[in-house]
Amino acid sequence: MNAHSRSIPGVLFIAVLIIAVVIAWYDVYLGLLAQALAVTVAAVAGMIVVTHESLDARLAEVRSSLELLDSITPPFTPAQVRVVAERGSCPLGFRPGQVFAVDPQGDILPSVCRGAFTALEPALRGVSDGQPWQVCCDCPIKNARLTFLVRPTAPALMRGAVPA
Repeated sequence: MNAHSRSIPGVLFIAVLIIAVVIAWYDVYLGLLAQALAVTVAAVAGMIVVTHESLDARLAEVRSSLELLDSITPPFTPAQVRVVAERGSCPLGFRPGQVFAVDPQGDILPSVCRGAFTALEPALRGVSDGQPWQVCCDCPIKNARLTFLVRPTAPALMRGAVPA
């Protein structure tokens, strides 16, 4: 879920909150201050609970997105991955010029985040034809985009692929 999306329960809660505020104002108008106070306290308590739940969900999403992955399971092709462009800044500090390696055992050095891994995985499974792949990764937690160039390394080329 991105910052601009809203769940149906969240939208319904906002509608109920607005109605509660209108009822509280009307109760004040009628002189029913105790009832207005009760409605206001209930609305604020509900708002605190919903906000806390949505923050917990967002925090879990961010933690999952930033989980570092350090290996890929077969089949894959050993490759060199270079960051060639950046829009915005990567929260993990990846910058143009940085190079990653996927060795013959499937280890990714240095580790990459789940978003980068998800973007790179099809290329790592497809570079065995010897041609480089350009892959973009949109950060799931920040307005940033990295562009990677994925090239097979020498062991992959020795299996008969033609160099780019």
